Amino acid sequence: MRSKLLLFFFLLFITVGCHKDDFISVDSSNGEHAPEVESAGGVSQIKGVMNVKFNESIIEDINSLSNFFTIPTGSHSLDEFLSQIGANRMDRVFPYAGKYEARQRSEGLHLWYTVSFDPQHHTRVADFSLNSPIVDFSENVYRPKLNSYKIIREEGRTFQRGSTSLFNDPLFHKQWNLYNDGSVGQIMSGDKIIHSSVAGADINIIPAWSESVGSPHVIVSIVDGGVDVSHEDLIANLWANEDEIPNNGIDDDDNGYIDDVNGYNFVDNSGVILPHDHGTHVAGVIAATNDNGVGISGIAGGDHRANSGAKLMSCQIFKRNPNYNPDDINSSEDLTTETGSGVAAAIVYGANNGAVISQNSWGYGPLSKTPKVIGEAIAYFRRYAGVGDNGISQAEHSPMRGGSVIFAAGNDQLPYESAPSADPGVISVTAYAPNFAASWYTNYGSWVTLAAPGGWMGTKGKYSQENGEYTSAILSTISNSEYGYMQGTSMACPHVSGIAALIVSKYGGAGFARDELEQRLLTGIKPINPNNFVSSKYHNNMGRGFIDAYIALVDIDKSLTPSDPMFVEDEILVDYTSVTLGFSSSSTDPLKSVDSYILYFSPKELTPSNYNIEDEDIHIREVVASYHDPSKLFVLTYTGLTQGKKYYCAIESQSRNGNRSNALFLKREVKTLVNSSPLLTVVGESIEKYTVAGNDEVVLRLKVFDTEHHSWDFKTTYPAAVKSIKDGDYINLLVNASKLPIGE
Repeated sequence: MRSKLLLFFFLLFITVGCHKDDFISVDSSNGEHAPEVESAGGVSQIKGVMNVKFNESIIEDINSLSNFFTIPTGSHSLDEFLSQIGANRMDRVFPYAGKYEARQRSEGLHLWYTVSFDPQHHTRVADFSLNSPIVDFSENVYRPKLNSYKIIREEGRTFQRGSTSLFNDPLFHKQWNLYNDGSVGQIMSGDKIIHSSVAGADINIIPAWSESVGSPHVIVSIVDGGVDVSHEDLIANLWANEDEIPNNGIDDDDNGYIDDVNGYNFVDNSGVILPHDHGTHVAGVIAATNDNGVGISGIAGGDHRANSGAKLMSCQIFKRNPNYNPDDINSSEDLTTETGSGVAAAIVYGANNGAVISQNSWGYGPLSKTPKVIGEAIAYFRRYAGVGDNGISQAEHSPMRGGSVIFAAGNDQLPYESAPSADPGVISVTAYAPNFAASWYTNYGSWVTLAAPGGWMGTKGKYSQENGEYTSAILSTISNSEYGYMQGTSMACPHVSGIAALIVSKYGGAGFARDELEQRLLTGIKPINPNNFVSSKYHNNMGRGFIDAYIALVDIDKSLTPSDPMFVEDEILVDYTSVTLGFSSSSTDPLKSVDSYILYFSPKELTPSNYNIEDEDIHIREVVASYHDPSKLFVLTYTGLTQGKKYYCAIESQSRNGNRSNALFLKREVKTLVNSSPLLTVVGESIEKYTVAGNDEVVLRLKVFDTEHHSWDFKTTYPAAVKSIKDGDYINLLVNASKLPIGE
């Protein structure tokens, strides 16, 4: 029975109604204590520069081979524009790309410039740029950032090969993220055992290596700090630009960059990669060299034989700040490209030079929006990675057509979308600890794609140190051929990139496309429900689940079609602002297994011709079912609906191979209930206003009538002055003027 509440101030009252919202419900409870967050800061705008996309007709008038311009540019209209805003320089965001220039021009990347001017005039320039007839689009420039990170160096080098290890890497036994037997962090605190891990809380790499160890045909671009190109555990798996002659000052391979042997340093505009702990740590997770007798194992690090191990391309967008002052809050640990625009160029560089996976453990912060120039760079990578400069596949040299872009979700402890991680073209990775708990720092939400190990450094007795080491964090390579522990979604993200490299290594070749890789990643998850391990605020907010390398790699029967779904009428419940749907598989046959259900929900009537088209009124929700007993019921609730409104539903089943069942349409509409306001009338004289003063008392009798015959209750604003009694369908009020506040 729905209750209604009447609130009185004499004869004034309000009723409690319902409002329409998106079909989302948020649980704000926090079931875990987290340490204080080191502020990651807000979105940092760079003053005195703007990214501008000019009309093509204007850019045709200037020398397209040049990467920067000052007045005169060769275009009268452009010179006039630059003069009016007081600009002193404009640089191509995407530098001239030699043999790839025609392709970049076809996508309009040559129209993007970073325009520099006096920072004091930023607001005026922004307004002027928005209204200029020669500008198609302009936007502020934001500084990419790495969340604050801590490194604990690993001093041990003793070989301790366990029975589970395939390789002789001496530190493998400390990589719980690859193989977790449940002993990590199990230590005594007095007479109490601290349980900090769960067996199997890892990426299940041991059986996966029997499927693939990584191929040198697969290149991963590390858009991050510079990779230590002399690291003992990485040097064998570094990408090498074979057509580039080192240190001769010439662009030998005609790709627009000089001396780019292992990648490019976009911070200093140089082919010299400067080692950076963060970028080196990320690289080691993906492809540190396996079975070489030193250090750690990498996910796609090969087996130390020729022609094995994925290749790491360093696209450097951060370097250490030599003048960093930890006592100065305005001092940054890391420096990025001077105008912040080199980040977009770094992503495109990977696509042009053979990478098919773009690894990104950086971002702009929560509630930020992906800059358009970054969005176009991501779209370019997804479309052209693995495709030759002539627009066709690079045959035996390219393992995949199109590229996947993978981002860390961020370390702000927030459910809000973080750019570019929440971009629709991106795989976003959240982090978990050695017991599958959501890592205290991780961002989360319905926008996240997958969860992977990110670690948890010891805090207040949980995930404590072992012999002074933060073994519950992620161990990997750092600069100067050293090793260290770090935590973060920055560490979770390369686990997905490494598994992606294994998938492409095994299945890549002619005909293999990005969509198949991403289908395997999205369905390659452990058959367990993440909600069983995380606190309530993370429920349904850890992506599709915990990624599993072996499941992602095992062969899929592409001919299978899942069983049809069915709605369970007895479980369809309608309320005032919500609708609950019950559904299940129509078969328990394992050959007809369901990996997920696709639900369609709309205020418009759904038909076979319109249910799956792009329409803002048709809300599509995928429900992961890979861990679910097919004989059991699924229940899903849509909230924030409008009272008294009709809604329509349809559902499909989907198997791991992407095949879908027939669509099933609920044969009837579901209509939310109506909760009208109660009617209130005065019994007796119809007087709209009562005046009371001194010791006056007024007795009122009110009648309440509810159209839907709901139960109801009421409150008065000055209970000391207004005595009230509920009498069936009536309310009796005694108002005492002497106890009211002074006033009219």
